[in-house]
Amino acid sequence: MLMKTPPAMIAVILLLLASGPACSEEIYLLGGALRASDSGDTSYTWQAQYRQAISDRFGFSVSYINEGHPPEHRRDGVTVQLWGQVLVLDKRLSLEAGLGTYHYCDTVISSGNPYSVRHGLGAVFSLAGIYYLDRQFSLQARMNLIGTDHSTSTVSALIGIGYGFDAEEKVRPLSPGEDTRNEVSLLVGQATVNSFDSETSFSQYLEYRRHIGRYIDWTFSLLNEGEKEDLLCRYGVATQLWAVKRLPGERLALGIGLGPYLVLDDCRDDRSERSRMTFAGLLTFTGSYRVSFRWQIRASWSRIITDYDRDTDLFLIGPGFRF
Repeated sequence: MLMKTPPAMIAVILLLLASGPACSEEIYLLGGALRASDSGDTSYTWQAQYRQAISDRFGFSVSYINEGHPPEHRRDGVTVQLWGQVLVLDKRLSLEAGLGTYHYCDTVISSGNPYSVRHGLGAVFSLAGIYYLDRQFSLQARMNLIGTDHSTSTVSALIGIGYGFDAEEKVRPLSPGEDTRNEVSLLVGQATVNSFDSETSFSQYLEYRRHIGRYIDWTFSLLNEGEKEDLLCRYGVATQLWAVKRLPGERLALGIGLGPYLVLDDCRDDRSERSRMTFAGLLTFTGSYRVSFRWQIRASWSRIITDYDRDTDLFLIGPGFRF
């Protein structure tokens, strides 16, 4: 099985992002230090978080966590958390506790091979304090405790800055003829192999996107991951279903997509007798910014999840045309 993410977790991610209550929405970028519980090894860590308050007491978040490079491990993953919070100091300080699931990818040393890639599921418990400087900017300090099924447990401390979007800002209704539901994007960037040497190649990505609902998109794409020696010679077609959140003002949109990727791997038959054609999983976080009615800039990070130790990260950016 390519992906060990339970269907319930994917459903939670999509439903949480697709929900649209008129509550505050915030984006955070945090960095800090990490310690592996079993070995005592230390490393850096960083986290990108989308957070939405449901009420003065509860909220949820979707985050990407990179746990750095402790010896013999390179692990990162996606977490969905539910939060309880208490507002003090005239609502300028929020004290919070969060609990959620963690789908991770861990590159480890393997006997007989340079490395192997493990996928698994864990749990994340977090304590956080958020201080609101004004209506838009805030500071967050947090601690993450991560426990996993077949990998090391970690504890980390992070601090970072956040930007909030005004939930009370009115969204301008579209005028007749402005309902552009189709989009074509051409993105270029870099593919990075999830190995200890992080080999890279030049990648290209052509995407057709259809807005099938206010919070749901569908895409069909052609992807060339590039070539890197005998590690990466891969290309194919993919389709994804997306949960999309268009933030107040409609210029900025954030989304998470998941779907199958039909791969043709010209390097695969050099390593085994298995077919060069196979399926992989494609998980993508994306953001777009409309610079005009027709044109926008789109950037994305994708994780390609395989069953033969060739997971890759794709970092892509390029223009999109709406029609």
